[in-house]
Amino acid sequence: MEVVDFLSAENYSKRKALPKAYSLGQEALVEVFREPEDSKHSEYRVALLMDRVPASRAILRGLLFSNAPISTISDIAGESTEAIYAYKELFFDTEVFRNTLLKIAYIRSLPQDTESDKFEKQMLSWGHYLGADYIAWKIGVDRGPGSPTDAVQGVLQDSMWRSREHRLSPLSSQEAKEARAWAPAVLKSVEMVRSIENSSGMENALAELKIKLEGSDETLTADELDGEVKG
Repeated sequence: MEVVDFLSAENYSKRKALPKAYSLGQEALVEVFREPEDSKHSEYRVALLMDRVPASRAILRGLLFSNAPISTISDIAGESTEAIYAYKELFFDTEVFRNTLLKIAYIRSLPQDTESDKFEKQMLSWGHYLGADYIAWKIGVDRGPGSPTDAVQGVLQDSMWRSREHRLSPLSSQEAKEARAWAPAVLKSVEMVRSIENSSGMENALAELKIKLEGSDETLTADELDGEVKG
C-alpha cells in the first residue's frame, strides 16, 4: 500500500528520490512501474503480475496462509522461489498474523461481494484449515511419481481430503454427511498401503488373490467342451 500511495500521489512524476524507509522490494516495485521494460528485478515483475490476476492472487495467498515452506509453494505454483519471496515481501507477509486467532479474524473480515472475493476467501480458508497440499489437490497439481504405491496413496489422499471437508461445514449439513461417508474409504486405503509396503503383506495379498482366481476359474478345456457338446 505504501508503494501504491507513493505512485498515486499528485506530484509523483516530480519526485525522483524514494522514501528512505523503503525496502529493496519496494524500491524494485517502483522501478518496475517506472521502467516496465528495462527493470532488472524480474522476480518483482512476476510478483506484480501474480497479484494483478485475481485467481493467481487468491491461490498464492491461500498457499502462503498455510505456512508451507516457500519451496513447497514454489513447486505447487510452478514459479521460482525468488518470485514467491518477492510476492510475500510486497503483498502478503503472513508474519503479521501473530497467532491463529488473528488469522481466523482476517478470514472472517474478508468481503464476499464478488466471485473473486469469494474465491480468495475460500482459498485462505483452505490454506488455514486444510493446508497447502489440499490446495494443490483441488487445483489439480500432481506432485508425485506414478508408482503403484503412489497410486494407492493417491486414492488415500483423495479419500482423506473428502472425509475432512466436513470441517468447513456445519455437522448437520449435507456436505458434512457426504464427507463423513468417505471415512471407510480412508481406512481401506490405509490397509492397502500397509499391505503394499509390507513384503509379507503383499505376498499374502497376492496369495489370497490367486486362491480367489483359481477357485472361481470355470473355464473349460477344448476336450471338456467337446465332451459336453457330445453329451
